[in-house]
Amino acid sequence: MTWSAPNGWQSYDQSFVDKVTRFSGAQWRGTNVGQVFCVYRGPSDISFPVLLAFKVLTLPPTWGQWSDNLGGYKTCGSSDPKECPFVIRIKGPSEDIYEKAKQLKRTTPIPQRPGF
Repeated sequence: MTWSAPNGWQSYDQSFVDKVTRFSGAQWRGTNVGQVFCVYRGPSDISFPVLLAFKVLTLPPTWGQWSDNLGGYKTCGSSDPKECPFVIRIKGPSEDIYEKAKQLKRTTPIPQRPGF
């Protein structure tokens, strides 16, 4: 009763749809980063949609068929998923703070007049 797809897509709500037949749009929710949800439909228009959430935070979508910011969310009403592109927020390389402290300690100039 829950759906998933490769590369980090997961539904959290249950759906009685046993077959997905079409993409029906997407929504992005967030501020500076957020989460993308894709909406899929089954063969019947009266069934509840399948909402797949992307597990990685994304930047606000800026091209394609995305709407302007509607107060913390944007929508893409296209039936073509290629018209709803988004960019993943890539985490920068992590640093070892202890190693960084050692480097700073080595580069700190020695005072010329001790005691001051």
